[in-house]
This record gives sequence, C-alpha cells and structure tokens, in this order.
Amino acid sequence: MEQAVADHKANLLAISVTLPIHVSKAAALIKQIKSNPELSELTILVGGYPFIQHPDLWKKINADGFAEDANQAIMIAEQLTS
Repeated sequence: MEQAVADHKANLLAISVTLPIHVSKAAALIKQIKSNPELSELTILVGGYPFIQHPDLWKKINADGFAEDANQAIMIAEQLTS
C-alpha cells in the first residue's frame, strides 16, 4: 500500500471503514503510513459508519479529517490539500 501511494505521488488517501471491528486496521494503516518519511506530506481522510457514530474517532486514530459522505469528502479533501 505504501509503495503504491508513493509511486503515484498521491497527496490524499481516503479510507472507508464499514464495520467497527475494522477501525483498528485503519488505525494500524495510518500509523504505518505516518511513520514513513517518504509519505510525510500525505493527507489521510476517513469515513464510514464507525466515524459517523463516533464523530471524534478519526482524531483518535490520527487521521487528518473525516467526511460523512462522498460529497463532503470532496469538499474536505480540497480544504485539507490546498
């Protein structure tokens, strides 16, 4: 995953989590990505049911932002990456 992000020179990664049991996997992925100096400029946006149910959860897993739906994700992504 990290190599694909680096190869494509991405500036934003959006992660969607459907089931609460997968939040820990998203947190581990974010931790792994943020520990890579090559990806220090990457912005990570999360969304999905667990984050809607617990609005501050995205902060606890060290994401850079949260969106409730695709339209909001576009707006927030533009704000975070401009």
